[in-house]
Amino acid sequence: MLALLITAPASIASATDVPLLRYANTGARDAYTLKLAKTCEVGDGLAVVRNDGRTPLRLTSITVLYGDGATASQANTTYTLRSFRRGTNDGQLGATFDLTSLKGGVKLGNAVGGVVEPIATSGRWYDIVAKILVTAVHPTSWKISGLRITYDMDGTSHSTVLAQSITLSATPDC
Repeated sequence: MLALLITAPASIASATDVPLLRYANTGARDAYTLKLAKTCEVGDGLAVVRNDGRTPLRLTSITVLYGDGATASQANTTYTLRSFRRGTNDGQLGATFDLTSLKGGVKLGNAVGGVVEPIATSGRWYDIVAKILVTAVHPTSWKISGLRITYDMDGTSHSTVLAQSITLSATPDC
């Protein structure tokens, strides 16, 4: 019998040890709508991840993937990394950079260059928080479709896309 296992896109180091950075929960796979009434800030803290590998990984690059109605040149984005005990946080999305439900986590600083320890030895989930400052008018709604994460593990570079479905309102005042 042949079985097929489909996983998130990643480079495979060996057939016996498949290093993956994966969503720790299922909430980020839901569809969200966010109204940006009086702000040009988007706090995307939905990327709660875990390291299913056996060794730590270092985040080397993070990019917001925009869908209909937006491009990366229309926003300034910074990324931070927070750590939580497994199961204690599902992330947060808001029209602000002040994501209150994430305050219980340990601030680890800039996500690029940050280290994500294996879940098996650390018991930790990590939240890759994108703080998106919208710098252009969007006359209609627009979308964020995910984050592309590149990371190094054991001297090998890997990449994965953390899919999201976020529809944002028009931003006539940005």
